[in-house]
Amino acid sequence: MKIDRDLLTKISEIINRTIDQMADGVDTVADTARTRLAMVRIQRQIDDKFEELGRLVYRSCQEGQGVDEKVLNLCHEITVLEREMQYWEEQGGKNEKRQCGQCGLDYQPGDLYCRRCGAALSQ
Repeated sequence: MKIDRDLLTKISEIINRTIDQMADGVDTVADTARTRLAMVRIQRQIDDKFEELGRLVYRSCQEGQGVDEKVLNLCHEITVLEREMQYWEEQGGKNEKRQCGQCGLDYQPGDLYCRRCGAALSQ
């Protein structure tokens, strides 16, 4: 059985082009993943800085240092929420964790669905 050389050459060229295109695609996906990872890291750093800034402002409120009315109102709301949290911690709500029957993730009483797998949770 004789195979046409021109046909084999054309098939070889097509295969080589396809491999090159796939390699370019892999490089593009890798570059996109690296970019997204860098963006996630930077966003975490930004979030950490906002959290740190918020704590500093809140401490200033507690110490009676000069802050504007909006900041004072937010500080008051945080204080109210902290007291509410303390109440629930004293009631034992914080330590009363349960696990999802599907994936084993801990959840709090009152949660209706698992945050990981979406399964309905028993109360």
